[in-house]
Amino acid sequence: MSIEVDNAISILELLRKEKTLKYRIFVGLLLVTFQQLSGMAAVLYFTFDIFKQSGVEQSPENESKVIVLIGFLKFLTTGLALFLVDRVGRRPLILTGSTLLALGSFVLASGLIYKEYFEDSSFPDSPQKIQFLIFTASIAIFVFGYAIGYGPITWLILSEIFPVGIRGHCFAIASTLNWSLSFILSFAFLPLS
Repeated sequence: MSIEVDNAISILELLRKEKTLKYRIFVGLLLVTFQQLSGMAAVLYFTFDIFKQSGVEQSPENESKVIVLIGFLKFLTTGLALFLVDRVGRRPLILTGSTLLALGSFVLASGLIYKEYFEDSSFPDSPQKIQFLIFTASIAIFVFGYAIGYGPITWLILSEIFPVGIRGHCFAIASTLNWSLSFILSFAFLPLS
């Protein structure tokens, strides 16, 4: 399908003309919505708070090291996803990423349950170290899942499903939704911190 775009034509007129464009935009907006609802932005914004609320008292240097390592993990995993996308496929990477996001959330919840269970424990130092490892592992699994799936693959799929002539318009709509959801979710999680 080839769509030639006149600069004077609006996106609404295009939607009326092209039947499949509605479906493509819907799929694109759904992918962007899932990407934001995965919670990755909230995890990155509030990593320090997650560690503090978990009861893990670590030095600021250790917390900073963990955040730098998580950023490095995200960088490496995104590179891995770009390497694997044509070999494995888009769908398996999205499904693997979604599974790892769920696993990371489960491990984080397990760590919070562990914290509540051992809060009045008489163990001297062990629960702190275990909690730190649990929370670090859960965030690492979560970040790995996002960076192998929804992070890079969403934008790749968007570039493939929109015709060249209107790709800019469609990306503008998707980016507006992406940043709007990020803004809303940031404020939704703010009271929790």
